[in-house]
Amino acid sequence: MDSEHAMTVLMKCTKLRELSIAGNPCSREPEFGYELLLRLPDLRVFNDETVKELDRDVAEQYFEMYELQRPQPYKPEPEIQPARKHSEAALG
Repeated sequence: MDSEHAMTVLMKCTKLRELSIAGNPCSREPEFGYELLLRLPDLRVFNDETVKELDRDVAEQYFEMYELQRPQPYKPEPEIQPARKHSEAALG
């Protein structure tokens, strides 16, 4: 699995609290771990270590230092409700 696909899948896991990517090819890219820390604000344990505010600060500084766009947490698209038909609206 390439790192882009892995990130797409993982960032949608908004209830994820613990994650280890040690040994995964994605773990060789420091940017991947930093991006995970920023995209998953509720992640509490990463690679068997408690996530500290300092870890997230370092992740932010990484993106600033390399002038990269700061990753944002995943926000699901709101579901679009079908519009009521005019006749249904007129009836009540």
